[in-house]
Amino acid sequence: MEKKKDLIPFWKCGYITWIPYKMKRKKDSTQSWKRRNIIWLPCKMKNKRDLIPYWDRGGVAWLAMEIRLKSDEEKILFSNLIKITRRTIDTPAYTTLYHNINIPKPNGGYRTISIPITKLLKVQKRINKYVLSSIPSHPNAFGFSGGNIVDAIEPHLKNRVLYSFDIVDAFGQVAYSCVWQELYRFFSRTVSGVIAGLGFWTPDTLPEKLPQGSALSPRLFDIAFYPIDVRLNRLVEKFGGKYTRYADNIFVSLPMNTFPQKLRSAVLRRMKWPDGRGTRIECHKFSVRRLDKGAVRILGLNIIDGKISATREYKRNLRLAIHRVKYLIDNGRHPQAFSEWLNLRGRMSFAGLGVLPNSLIKSYSELEKIIEIRELEKVAKSYINLFDDGIQSKLEERTEDI
Repeated sequence: MEKKKDLIPFWKCGYITWIPYKMKRKKDSTQSWKRRNIIWLPCKMKNKRDLIPYWDRGGVAWLAMEIRLKSDEEKILFSNLIKITRRTIDTPAYTTLYHNINIPKPNGGYRTISIPITKLLKVQKRINKYVLSSIPSHPNAFGFSGGNIVDAIEPHLKNRVLYSFDIVDAFGQVAYSCVWQELYRFFSRTVSGVIAGLGFWTPDTLPEKLPQGSALSPRLFDIAFYPIDVRLNRLVEKFGGKYTRYADNIFVSLPMNTFPQKLRSAVLRRMKWPDGRGTRIECHKFSVRRLDKGAVRILGLNIIDGKISATREYKRNLRLAIHRVKYLIDNGRHPQAFSEWLNLRGRMSFAGLGVLPNSLIKSYSELEKIIEIRELEKVAKSYINLFDDGIQSKLEERTEDI
């Protein structure tokens, strides 16, 4: 190009590759023009969620740099993980990335928890911290992206009727295409595929799903559910109500005495994944409650006269859990104590400290000091590393020929 006016405009409705030419004057050059190949992205986005960096962050090398992989060993491991997650479901090494355990449910049955090996878990946590943290969540979504159950219930206290339901097997219903499609709004095809691949896995011959226990699953679920949050929030606002979501629990409230059947049907019609096929989301535990008449119990919380408090059963179970962790520490059962401690910490943050009595908060603080003094986390991780060494050796054997 000889004239400045012949430059390709920065903003195009789509992707264009612009190769800079030699600038005759130094003042004409900018930092972005010094790059050899730049993929310019759409400019005028109506939604802040659609904003993407000016140049394409398109390679695995960029992702490795972004998640702070410095040593050669970490980079080789990262490369092997990517190769494994891109293989078919018949790849034996795919299932060695996770260890499954069954935890009994209070109402019967078992919940399968898929625990990733430590090295994979570290990569997932770094992606969460350095990459996915830049993607905004819906302001009415709580739990996976921050906030507790109290934050999700408070917006409904001024209304009269509350409609709630749960999503059946929330992680298992998320399709790979939904996650990839939403990630592609922020990253390149390659990076979106790598992040989604590290988050999904295939147990034996079952379809791909988000595993419970992975560090990426909660964040990827929120990202995939964002379009549904937007649709439901717009619908409920037309009726003058409030919409919130806590993890896989949906709450809709209205300032009227009854919840119209028309709105119930409209809410369920919009519970579809944005995968291009309109796959319906299975839900259960539907209930309608009056918030202005007597006490209402929701997920271990009591709502009485517009005030939220923890139920007696919930507080009693927390006290028992604190005593059990202390008992396990005193008897030298550190791995089990640390596991119980993580469960207790999650249950404490579920409701928040604002609805718990001071005596319970004091006991919990004392337990935190004991764990810090005993360095319980380091002791427990030494046991976990022994378990991972056996799996890691199998993983390295099966990645030699990849």
